[in-house]
Amino acid sequence: MITPAKIAKMNAAIDRKIADYLASMDEADREEPKAASAQADVAAAIEALKAQKERLQSQAEELAARGLKQLVGTEREAKLMRTPHGHAVAYNAQTAVDAKHKLIVAFDLTNEGNDYRQLYPMAVQGKDAVGADEVTVVADTGYSNGEQGARCEQDGITAVVPRAETVNPNGPQYFSRDRFSYDRESDSWCCPAGATLSLYKTSQTQKKKEYRSAACGSCPLKPQCTKRRGGSSCAIFTRMRGRPCTAG
Repeated sequence: MITPAKIAKMNAAIDRKIADYLASMDEADREEPKAASAQADVAAAIEALKAQKERLQSQAEELAARGLKQLVGTEREAKLMRTPHGHAVAYNAQTAVDAKHKLIVAFDLTNEGNDYRQLYPMAVQGKDAVGADEVTVVADTGYSNGEQGARCEQDGITAVVPRAETVNPNGPQYFSRDRFSYDRESDSWCCPAGATLSLYKTSQTQKKKEYRSAACGSCPLKPQCTKRRGGSSCAIFTRMRGRPCTAG
């Protein structure tokens, strides 16, 4: 993988080698003139190093022209990216297949470690490829994204994508956040037991809101909602301008 830092390091190493060659030639000339063949070998080595510097310069110019911070010589589309197994030099291959003829109608490569933002661009490519005014696309949960789905709808694309399963980070024995429904008008949440959790406080520092209900103290579903034993209320936290992050 080629990066500006790696190019600079390799250039510095080449400059040192050239300087060493020139210094050794000067020292040998002072002590005893070298044979013509030896002088030619050293000169050829220096020219080879200079040619390597020119290739590095071309790579540096390509990085700058394309606005890239890294480049893989053998796989131009590959970049250092996050994968399920950690960071790796790779790419994320996307395909759209015509369900009737079982043919690939669209293909693309991205450097995003997931498919969260690939539904709309791939759906549009597929729609254009088949030349239809309206299409239905089917994708797995990795493509589940409300914003992408809305953009598809605006372009005559019906997206059929199952929502990703939500889990409670405190354990599977507790209700997941999709069991709580939000009412935007009253800025409140309704829990699985039917109680209303009203806004209790807002933290600008942590960028989150906390909602509570006094009904939790005597609720028979409380063991499935929180592990708290004391107190008369439970709480649900939501990220400001985002999704709820936990309940309990």
